[in-house]
Parts: sequence; C-alpha cells; structure tokens
Amino acid sequence: MARLLSLFLSLSLMLVGTALADDKVPTFDAQSPKSVALAMQDLGYKAELDQNDNGEPIIQGRIARANYTMIFQGCTHKKDCLHILFLAWWDVDTKTDHLPAVNDWNRDHVMGRAFLNKDEDSIGFDFALATVGGMTRDTFADNLQWWGDILGDFYQFLDENVYGGPPPDTADDNSRDI
Repeated sequence: MARLLSLFLSLSLMLVGTALADDKVPTFDAQSPKSVALAMQDLGYKAELDQNDNGEPIIQGRIARANYTMIFQGCTHKKDCLHILFLAWWDVDTKTDHLPAVNDWNRDHVMGRAFLNKDEDSIGFDFALATVGGMTRDTFADNLQWWGDILGDFYQFLDENVYGGPPPDTADDNSRDI
C-alpha cells in the first residue's frame, strides 16, 4: 500500500510540474500590435505597422501574390486589442454578377470568407483570429501559414472562376512575396 501511495504521489507531482511548465510557455496576443508585427517579421513575413485614417493600428504586408491588411479589433484606446482580422481585396468588373462565385467559395471552404463590397466593385477576402488569453509563437506561425495557404487557394479560385486568368496584381514596385 505504501508503494502504491508513493507511486500516486510521484505521478501527481509530475502532472503538477508539467502543468506549471506549460504555464511558462511564452505567449503573445493582439494587445500590442507592435509585438505582432515584430513576431511576424521574426518569422520572415513582411509586416509594416501603420495606422488607418482613424489612427487605429494596422499591419500591411504581402503574401501569396496579394497585398493584405491586418486590422486589430476590440481595442481600447487604439491598443489592448482582442482580435485580428486579415483582409485582402481585388477590383472586379461591375457588369458581371460575381455573387455566385463568392457563394461557391464560401459553400466549399471553412477557412477564409469571401464577400463583395457594398458597391460590388471589389471582392474581399478575410480570415479572423482571436488572441484572447494569448497564443504561442508556434500557434501564431501556424495561423499565418493558414492565412497564406487559403489566400493562395483563393487567388487560384479567382483565376479560374472570376477573371479567367490571373487576378490583377495588387503589388506595387516595392512589393515582394515572402
């Protein structure tokens, strides 16, 4: 019985030690847009911290042949943000009904939402990321990979279903994919 109790106590201490070690894994969240931009740059992504017209923090970058903007949401006083929204968009011909193509994408894909803007002159694409409670660097890197992968898939979808060729390049002369 004493050996069983000793084994039980040893296992309990190992589990507590593992739980404490897990609490020390470094995490970050959207509370500091600057730290998000730095983490992206450390991972090799183009990420330029900027502000929108309202002075709210955004990150601009390029991945999968498309420029994108990362918007910070749920912020208090333009910081202490809760969520991140990745956005990319392409101009489209307003004489063509693009809603069926957008609906086809959304019906067939769980990640990445396509939409027409209110004037129906561009197709937008977004990917939401909640960071409440923090996430590890590996989890953040995985989400960035997902964003790049689904954005690349959507670019190909636009090629095949909207433009009948590659979508217009959203790059300027200084842009490059990672």
